[in-house]
Amino acid sequence: MMEIVNVRIDDRLIHGQVATVWSQVTRATRIMVVDDAVVKDPVNKEALKMACPSQCKLSILTVEKAAANLCAGKYEGERVFIVAKNPKTIRGIYENGGSQCGKYGRKTEYPCAEKGSQCDRGRY
Repeated sequence: MMEIVNVRIDDRLIHGQVATVWSQVTRATRIMVVDDAVVKDPVNKEALKMACPSQCKLSILTVEKAAANLCAGKYEGERVFIVAKNPKTIRGIYENGGSQCGKYGRKTEYPCAEKGSQCDRGRY
């Protein structure tokens, strides 16, 4: 079974703290960077590849592709650490079906997932 071990919102995406501390503490085997703009930026993608710790695989995905991969069970047997720049990206995963992956036996709840949440009101 795939396990989401952490969801981090950080506009730096992968940096020293994520690479050296959080990936080890969570024992992540994959870091999933979810950002529609970064997917189209070859310089940022290369920087993320260099920053990713050697013990982790790296996925750099759009919101739609991240939700599809999670629901399809693409990361079976992996410990996935999701990193996004803002809460709206996480809500996008939720809205694109990331919360409806019944295959895993539970509905995943994300903060800021509901319309009208604190995220929509500018508090995040």
